[in-house]
Amino acid sequence: MKTIGYGLCSPLCAYLLFLISDYDSFVAKFNLLIFMVYILLTSIGAKCIIVAVKLLDMYSCNVKGLNQ
Repeated sequence: MKTIGYGLCSPLCAYLLFLISDYDSFVAKFNLLIFMVYILLTSIGAKCIIVAVKLLDMYSCNVKGLNQ
């Protein structure tokens, strides 16, 4: 789940890095629709990361409970 989350977050980061690194094309090539799609993918990716951390926490609590 964490890997899927990182994968879904990466298009926005790559897009922003591309726009910031080439300032002249920042205004000319900025597409709001693509940006919104990347924001949606990033929010889904962040949700996947949060769920993965919660699952790992639940698993570690269960393992600790079995060992004691």
